[in-house]
Amino acid sequence: MKVWSWRHAVQRAKLAPTTKLVLLNLSIEMNDVGESCFPSTAKQARDTGLSERSVCTHLEIAVEAGFITKKFHGYGSQRWARHEYQARYPKGTELGSVPRKEGTEGGSAEGTEPDDKKALKDVQCTSPSTSPVNSPAGSFQKRCDKGSGFRIDHVLTDAARERARANAPGWDMQRLMNIFDTSIRAGVMQPPKNPDAAFPAWCKAYTKGKRP
Repeated sequence: MKVWSWRHAVQRAKLAPTTKLVLLNLSIEMNDVGESCFPSTAKQARDTGLSERSVCTHLEIAVEAGFITKKFHGYGSQRWARHEYQARYPKGTELGSVPRKEGTEGGSAEGTEPDDKKALKDVQCTSPSTSPVNSPAGSFQKRCDKGSGFRIDHVLTDAARERARANAPGWDMQRLMNIFDTSIRAGVMQPPKNPDAAFPAWCKAYTKGKRP
């Protein structure tokens, strides 16, 4: 199992946003092949901004949904005792419903999933005049004015932020947000209709092959 494919399965699942947040946060603790991780519920609460009780509740929901297994290691009196979490696919989603990686049969030649491409179209300018050099007089300034009040940080949900972080590991999220907003103000992109889908997809495309 690849942890990136498991993340996509979580993103596409019919789960509550908070359950997805807890699962995506767990994926950060896993290695590339989705092997077991052992974060305490207190740590998960700090990382997600949820209460520890809420984390426990949504972990149980995730177990019931079949996205993780949970085992206890050690004894309750031992300080190192922890739950072990293992990623898994719910029955019926092992084949055909998990996105394929770049270069595999049925995958995108550009390494971008179909849903990501659809989300990216949300911010791409439909006019070929997307820079000050080739824009007609006045149109570039109009684009800048249109996007001047937009701030991606003001409209993203917590779950979308986690997806963006997962799509751009090692990158400073505030830096990416600033680049995203600047591109909109410069008229290179337009304010997205669905920021929660567009920004994580943009982060994946923008950071591909680049170092933080």
